[in-house]
Amino acid sequence: MTWIYPLAAQVAETANVLGGKGYGLNVLHRLGLPVPPGFVISTAACRAFLREERLPDGLAAELAAAISALEAAT
Repeated sequence: MTWIYPLAAQVAETANVLGGKGYGLNVLHRLGLPVPPGFVISTAACRAFLREERLPDGLAAELAAAISALEAAT
């Protein structure tokens, strides 16, 4: 399962997956407006955390990779 999505024009996930703010930022990116590099932690990850009271399996590794990609982009 994918827990983290980059802010990128090719990401076509809905607001149900990215959350309202993440979806909005992604739409702005798709429109060509200036959006700083970033990533979105999915709503599924949030729901899993609330349900299990711990980070879901694989989220820590995806987060480390997303932070590394963000560091490289900036």
